[in-house]
Amino acid sequence: MPFERMKKTMPDMHGFNISTGTLCNFLKEVYNSKVLEDFDRGVCHIFTKSKCVCFEESGGNVRGDLVYYHVAVNKMATCIFLHPKRGK
Repeated sequence: MPFERMKKTMPDMHGFNISTGTLCNFLKEVYNSKVLEDFDRGVCHIFTKSKCVCFEESGGNVRGDLVYYHVAVNKMATCIFLHPKRGK
């Protein structure tokens, strides 16, 4: 989710505003501390046990570099991630 959209949803969801810098620092800390490893495993489990999963791969440009948006979706979860290569 883009930072600007995250910033707009904070007051409605949590009752406070957040700056782009604070949001960036928060996300860096969460991803660097491996807090989301259990969450990632849970999402992977949802997809591996699902009878139907839709996959999509689209190319895009991030800071002038070609990247690929990999998407997996079922009725319970959506996973979107970037990777510099296709088919990963």
